Amino acid sequence: TAFYPLWLGIASPTQAKRVVENLSLFEAPGGIFTSTRVTGNQWDAPLGWAPLTLVAVQGLHRYGYHTEGDRIANKFLAMAVKEFERHNTLVEKYDVERCSANVSDEICFGYSSNEVGFGWTNGAILELLAIGEKKV
Repeated sequence: TAFYPLWLGIASPTQAKRVVENLSLFEAPGGIFTSTRVTGNQWDAPLGWAPLTLVAVQGLHRYGYHTEGDRIANKFLAMAVKEFERHNTLVEKYDVERCSANVSDEICFGYSSNEVGFGWTNGAILELLAIGEKKV
């Protein structure tokens, strides 16, 4: 939720700067955590979701933080492509700490399956790829 005000364009420049100053709390090798807490819930660290990554990247870009947004997008895309090459599919959620689609053992709350070919993952990845193409 920290990135939604940026995505919507309702954060002040000072608020956007504070989010960027705290990126290290959310940033992981495979993109961005859904939260800063590890609880066993599918909506918390170490998990990351493609649409939430897209919200963060687009929000950062909206406020001129292109380097940070691009870095997060590239991390998520690299992880998703690596896992696609391993499993021949895109999935609903990823462990962005370990850069893995294997998340079932980590989830105690919420459903632990990792749905295959998930629509919002597919769409978010296409949008992240399009953002990168605009820069080329």
